[in-house]
Amino acid sequence: MKLVEVLSKEHIREFVNFPKSLYRDNPEWVMPFDEDIYSTFDVSKNEAFSRDGKAKKWLVYKDKGEVVGRIAAFCNLTPKGDKEGGAGFFESI
Repeated sequence: MKLVEVLSKEHIREFVNFPKSLYRDNPEWVMPFDEDIYSTFDVSKNEAFSRDGKAKKWLVYKDKGEVVGRIAAFCNLTPKGDKEGGAGFFESI
């Protein structure tokens, strides 16, 4: 397995699309809008990033190149200057 930081347009597309294949047979899964996911990581649309906020995304690939997981980590400063962080978008086979 290989952990890869999401930097290219292809990786971004794989990051957004991975849950669609993972949950395709689950009738109870509600697919989020792609634009909502893109907006989460867009500095101009997510006010958490308006001041020193950062996010990184990673994909996990099997040896043959199949995506088997994803995760994102976030950090930002609060108005008081405190650091906050979290993780999300965790999906895994």
